[in-house]
Amino acid sequence: SALKDRALKVTLNQTERLRALTSNLLQLGKSRNKTSDKNQIIDMVTEVRNTIHVFKETAKLKYCLINWIEPAEPLQIQMNPDQFSLLLSNVLIN
Repeated sequence: SALKDRALKVTLNQTERLRALTSNLLQLGKSRNKTSDKNQIIDMVTEVRNTIHVFKETAKLKYCLINWIEPAEPLQIQMNPDQFSLLLSNVLIN
């Protein structure tokens, strides 16, 4: 029935969100143990573009559209690139 199908979709979506969150937490734990995890100057525009590219296909499956207007100029910050990627991933997942 339609009600069962909807309940199954909601359950699968929540399961995927929990899996992704668990994966991100595990990656964050691993990155803290590395010696190469020092802050670097990174281009936020590039990092956001790369992360959005990964999530675009997943978003389509969930009937979501990621709309991002890319700035014309780079925007540099000093941060750990792996942790910044995890931060962006968590924002998009949630």
